Amino acid sequence: MYCVKCGVKLKKSLKRCPLCNTPVIMPINREEEFDTVYSKVVEELKHINYNYVGNLINLVLIVLALIVLICDIIITRKITWSIYVLASLYYFSCFIQYFLRRNIYLTHFVNLLGMEVLFFVIAYLNNGMSWYLFLVSPFILILWLYIFLFTLLIKRKKGNILRKFSVSLLFSSYALMAIESCIDLYKYNKVELGWSIYASLPITIISAIIFIISYNKKLFDEIKQRLFI
Repeated sequence: MYCVKCGVKLKKSLKRCPLCNTPVIMPINREEEFDTVYSKVVEELKHINYNYVGNLINLVLIVLALIVLICDIIITRKITWSIYVLASLYYFSCFIQYFLRRNIYLTHFVNLLGMEVLFFVIAYLNNGMSWYLFLVSPFILILWLYIFLFTLLIKRKKGNILRKFSVSLLFSSYALMAIESCIDLYKYNKVELGWSIYASLPITIISAIIFIISYNKKLFDEIKQRLFI
């Protein structure tokens, strides 16, 4: 580095020329105080401990269940209405797993189990095991099976979004026919499909149209642009 006025060679750390006292322009390795744009404070992002939150909520529900059970025993001298409350609290505990667990498939299974237990308790206490076993339980199973397949389809990274929607619509038509089959078996001991066929036909046609559109790249891009999908 040299002085811009007299041309004397300067040390890198000098601020002025020792010969002519000319200020050194853009000195190298010069330590100056600058106000930085970025903050010097490093903030640490805090993440919610969902396992702890889930355990805390379950603990509160257990305490609440014990209080309800004790009140029932004190008032009626036996366990009666508290069973409904206990079953409802159990299902609520299963339901909140949607917001606390990352494994969506395990969450679906836990919710299915919770709903089955809730309706089982209601049916058992009201002598309704027949309608539960042959109507409610299969209906719940079909519903959650559809939700599971829909989730599995949507969460796939590969595949066209319209194609996924088309297949999910087709699944819904099968679910409707399965539900009517359960109702017919419960009422008539045989399957006579009626309303589900009429409901499934337009759903199947719409599903086929969407499936065909999904292969038309130009039309799909137009829909994608307008719907922001």
